[in-house]
Amino acid sequence: MTISFQPSTETEDIDRIKDWQSQDPSKSSELPHRFWLTGSDGNPLTCKVCDDLGVVLYLRMDKEGSGLRMHTLFLSDSKEGRKRIAALLGNYFLNFAQQMAAHGDFIVFESKSPHLTNFMMLLGFRSAGGDDYRLPLAKLEAAA
Repeated sequence: MTISFQPSTETEDIDRIKDWQSQDPSKSSELPHRFWLTGSDGNPLTCKVCDDLGVVLYLRMDKEGSGLRMHTLFLSDSKEGRKRIAALLGNYFLNFAQQMAAHGDFIVFESKSPHLTNFMMLLGFRSAGGDDYRLPLAKLEAAA
């Protein structure tokens, strides 16, 4: 499996973003569709992450204190979709997190999905209270 980080654009991605947001109750009303487009709100790290079959997720990293808040919008919650998401995160996330250590002390994300939070806890995230989960990056950077 190969992955690529590509710019997300209104022309190529807005219809897919609208569709995926409509399927995810936690994302359907809280964020505007343009939130997921590269360069929106002047955010330097917003993109789509693709595998050999196409787009797997939209990713946005926002600075939050001394860390980074990770926002994700995943492809549909089908059996095949979950396999692609798990393969991408399981094979590539820790390397991505090591790269992010140059930009912050931790990555935090919010989720109400027990499937996602349990999987991310296998990658080192821990509960940070409420629906937030946090991964300290100092240990990852030292291991690189």
